[in-house]
Amino acid sequence: MSESRSGVILGVSAYLCWGFFPLYFPLLDPAGSVEVLAHRIFWSLFFCAFLLTVTKNWSAFRVIW
Repeated sequence: MSESRSGVILGVSAYLCWGFFPLYFPLLDPAGSVEVLAHRIFWSLFFCAFLLTVTKNWSAFRVIW
């Protein structure tokens, strides 16, 4: 697949995702803003640790610290 075609596909996907977000927000009403923020922080940390483990790239992370 050419780079321009994959860029168009990624752009359309981003716009579709952005368009469906308003359907998702009412589902978050029962949760408070602190709970939503805590989940975002926790799952982002978990996902990044998972990616570093899968790619075996923890050494690059240690260089930063």
